[in-house]
Amino acid sequence: MTEKSDICLLGLILLSSLFTGVSGAKHTHVFISSGESVSLSCNDDLHQCSSTTWIYNKYTTSSTVEVFTGGINKNNSERLSLTSDCSLNIYNTTQHDGGLYTCRQYVNGHHHGPDSHVYLHVLHVSSSSSSSSQTEIRANTSVTLSCQLFSYDCEYLFSYDGFQLVWMNQTDVDLQTDSRYQIRSDKLCLISLTTTLVNEDDNTELRCVLKHKNDIKTSVTYTVRFTVTSSQTVTIAVIASLLLLLTVAVLCVIYIKRSDQRLSGDPVITSKNDNNGTYDTINIVPSTPITHEQKDDVVYSEVTVVSKKQLKNNIVQSAGDVTYAVIRGGKTEPEDA
Repeated sequence: MTEKSDICLLGLILLSSLFTGVSGAKHTHVFISSGESVSLSCNDDLHQCSSTTWIYNKYTTSSTVEVFTGGINKNNSERLSLTSDCSLNIYNTTQHDGGLYTCRQYVNGHHHGPDSHVYLHVLHVSSSSSSSSQTEIRANTSVTLSCQLFSYDCEYLFSYDGFQLVWMNQTDVDLQTDSRYQIRSDKLCLISLTTTLVNEDDNTELRCVLKHKNDIKTSVTYTVRFTVTSSQTVTIAVIASLLLLLTVAVLCVIYIKRSDQRLSGDPVITSKNDNNGTYDTINIVPSTPITHEQKDDVVYSEVTVVSKKQLKNNIVQSAGDVTYAVIRGGKTEPEDA
């Protein structure tokens, strides 16, 4: 059979089985984006994975590889495992996982029952500066994003069954209509986007969508994140330092104002009477206005004494050249002649 006949036969198989995605079907198509995990169903008639073999045909070659034989992981890959019903689990898929997977069971070394064919289609996005779905780039630079479907026979899907790739923004608007973006599709399974990013594009999400007519099969979101340059780092450090200095200055002003308020308040001189444990208080600045009279560097002040008993030891603090204090007691007794 010629190569063209093989392609036509495979195309008929794909077309007839494209939407039979239920468990136990002979042909299943699974569409996912890279980085996701997936479970591929097996036609488990025997209900024992020790009789199950999973075979993988890569999308770029016609060679086959057994990934599980008799229920045993042949590659010792931590990303592959079998479930209780012999389905194949693939964790954190990459574009290299796209292809045809076949589940086959054996009894006493003989092929038993129909095979289960699962076509895994993996959608992957890469950029001109990074292969990950998220990268750090600078504003005012040009970037090219490439979105590709990795499949066993991707071209047939796009040529004969109406599949297409579309770039959209985070509000689901087709970027084909936006003059800022140049969209190209040099291959059926590949679509690229080129644009010059501006400051407003930081944290912008760009989506590559795989559509079948009006049905979205899968999509990949690419998030733009800008790199902080060294000059921006210095600027941030200077701003942070200025904010710190401003905070310290504000705290100092508040402290000084509070200190002034305490100094302009009622300073107190206390005297303790050790005999009866009473305390006498002298308010230097009474509640009534203080009368000051100054003549030739001589200051006269009036001080009010509030006390349960007369102070025996009066403490007077002076400021200036000469200070005279007149103490008026609350309960004073005439002194003996």
